[in-house]
Amino acid sequence: DDAHSIWEKLSASERREFTEMLEKGDVNGLLPQYTPWWHFTVKEPKIQELDAKVNTDFMKTCPEVWKEIPKFSINNPSDSIKFGVMNLLYGYAYTVRYLHGDYKNSSPEFVNTVELLVGKEGTLGGRVFELADTAVETAASRVNFNPEIAISQEFSRSVKQDVYKIIKGPCYTHQNYYVLAALSDLRTQYLNSISQIKQTTKDKNKQPPLSNPSPKISLFCEKSPDLDPKILKLHVRKIEFYLSWCVAYHETEFHLL
Repeated sequence: DDAHSIWEKLSASERREFTEMLEKGDVNGLLPQYTPWWHFTVKEPKIQELDAKVNTDFMKTCPEVWKEIPKFSINNPSDSIKFGVMNLLYGYAYTVRYLHGDYKNSSPEFVNTVELLVGKEGTLGGRVFELADTAVETAASRVNFNPEIAISQEFSRSVKQDVYKIIKGPCYTHQNYYVLAALSDLRTQYLNSISQIKQTTKDKNKQPPLSNPSPKISLFCEKSPDLDPKILKLHVRKIEFYLSWCVAYHETEFHLL
């Protein structure tokens, strides 16, 4: 579309509103409404036959669950694990909504946003939480230290409800499905990022450095997220640990939330 012709068609008030949104960084208001996949739920009858078929349409709308989740082998795991999962889910849900669900070709950007919220200062960085509220609020508060990913306080608060929706799942019969789908998707984004970073590094090594780079190139060249593949690999292992734990303990540990 011709941006100039579109601008000419806007009224004075529309131009002013558009300009104010850009100045405030509130581009979210310029984008169409996005409904996350975990908002899809299935109503089940209170009384049903044991062999009754469950509507599984929700599986079509959410990311695919990793098919090779290893068996959880730790006896009597810590009660704090579930709070680590909640901290991680906040980072995931915030990032999905921040990118309006459009991150198929933006894995490094996706992972970088998650790292800002729950990386070094969160569960992926080794922090242990003892309360659900603390786990979620800690991730939400990281937005204040990273204004480049901030949208609004209302947005940050609403993501807290998303965490509980993911944990609750699409229906009683498949309570843990959305957590498994979210963590599986997160794992995929991390693995994709590692591959892309390695490929980018390889390509850069093949190209001779510019002796006198153009100021315009330096000004408009987008800075890539500063991600360390070695650290990302460790975080992948942590995500896989949580996946294993959720298969074994989701129903017993999250039933009171």
